[in-house]
Amino acid sequence: MLRWEDRLFKLKGRTALLQYLIKTGSPWATVCLGLVEELPVDRKETKMVISGHMAKQIIVGKLQTPPFANMSESMSESESESESELLRLLRAYLLTIRPGINTSFHLTQYRSSIPWIAAQKVTIGTGIVANFPIHNNHQKYRTEFARCVADWRGDGPRYDYILVQSEPGVGGANRSYFHETGLKPAQLICVFTFIDKISDGYMDNGRPKFRKIGHELALVEFLTVTNAGTPNPNNGMIEVRKQSEISETGVMTKRRVIPVNRICRALHLIAAESGRYFINNYIDLEMYNTVY
Repeated sequence: MLRWEDRLFKLKGRTALLQYLIKTGSPWATVCLGLVEELPVDRKETKMVISGHMAKQIIVGKLQTPPFANMSESMSESESESESELLRLLRAYLLTIRPGINTSFHLTQYRSSIPWIAAQKVTIGTGIVANFPIHNNHQKYRTEFARCVADWRGDGPRYDYILVQSEPGVGGANRSYFHETGLKPAQLICVFTFIDKISDGYMDNGRPKFRKIGHELALVEFLTVTNAGTPNPNNGMIEVRKQSEISETGVMTKRRVIPVNRICRALHLIAAESGRYFINNYIDLEMYNTVY
C-alpha cells in the first residue's frame, strides 16, 4: 500500500521492495530510492481551535445539547436528561486531567462533584477551525471548518462530522490503515471552553488575583466503523453506521467529551440505505491520503 506523506513514500516492506526493483533493473528503483533518501521534512502540528465564541459566559448547568444530533431521530429524552448526560460526560473528562500548575485547587478537589461542575462557567462556540499542512507541501496550510449549531442560516440544525485521533489499533491482514492509525469518525455536537480560575497571589489592595485557564472541549458522538475500517470493494469507501446506544442510566454510551486538539479534520459522509454511510475519501486529495 502506498501513502504519500511528508513527500516520502511509506512502503510496507520498503527495503525488500527496493532490493527487488534494483535486482530486476527496474527504472522505478532510482525513483523510489530518490524519494526514500530525500531529506526529512519538519512536521508541523495541526492547529485546531474553537470558532464563533460567544462573549457571554454561562454556567454548565444551563448548557443545553440535543439528545440526538440527527433531528430526524427520536427525541424521547427530556432536556433535563440531556443536560445531566453532559454533566456526567464532562465529569468523566475532568477526572482525567492531571493536577499541576495549570490546574486550580478547586478543580482538583471537586471535579467529581456534579453540583460543582454544574455551577462552573463556560463559553460556547459554533464549531471548530482546523489548519493543517497539506501532504505534498508542508509549507502550505489548508483550512477546514466543522459546525455545530441548532439553526444554520435559518435552514435548521447543522452538526458536521469530524475525524478524531484515538489510540492506534492492532495491525493485521484484515486491518486498514484507517484502523491502525486510530482515526475514528464522529459527529460534532457541541464545543465549549471550560474556564478554570487559578489563584495567582494578591493584588496591591489585598484582593485575591486569579488567572484563567481555558480548556477547549467538544462533545462528540462516535460512529460505528464496519469491517474493521477496510474499504467497501464496490466503491472503495469505508462504511460507518450511526447507532446511538443508551445505557440504563440514560447516558448515550457513544458520546464523549474530548479536548478539541484531538480533532484532526472535518469529514464528509455519503448517506446510503438503512442507516449506513460511507466516508467520502474522494472529496479531495487530502482526505484520500488521510484515510489511506
